[in-house]
Amino acid sequence: MTMNSSILETVHETARGMHKAGLISDEEMREYDALCKQPPGPYTPAQIRRIRKKTKTSQGTFATYLNTKKRTVVRWERGETKPSGPAMRLLYMVEQKGLSILI
Repeated sequence: MTMNSSILETVHETARGMHKAGLISDEEMREYDALCKQPPGPYTPAQIRRIRKKTKTSQGTFATYLNTKKRTVVRWERGETKPSGPAMRLLYMVEQKGLSILI
C-alpha cells in the first residue's frame, strides 16, 4: 500500500462515517466513493486467468458475465489485447466480490 492510497483510504473512511452520521448527503458520498477509490491497475494475462478460475467459469461463461465475447477473454488471457477501462473495473469488482456482484 502506498502512502497516497493510505491517505485516500483514511479520507474515504472519514467520509463514510460522516455519511452515516447524516453530515454528508448520498450524492456527496458517491463523489467521495468515486474520488477515493483507486482505479484498478492493468491486469496481466495471468491475473485475468486467476480471476476467471476463481469464479470456476469457462472463458465463454466469464465473457457472458462481463458482457463481452469469448474471443475477447481468450485474447486477454493470451496477452494479445488488454481490457479497457470499463472491463478493468468489472474485473476488479469480480476479483473483490465474485460474480454475484454482476447479477
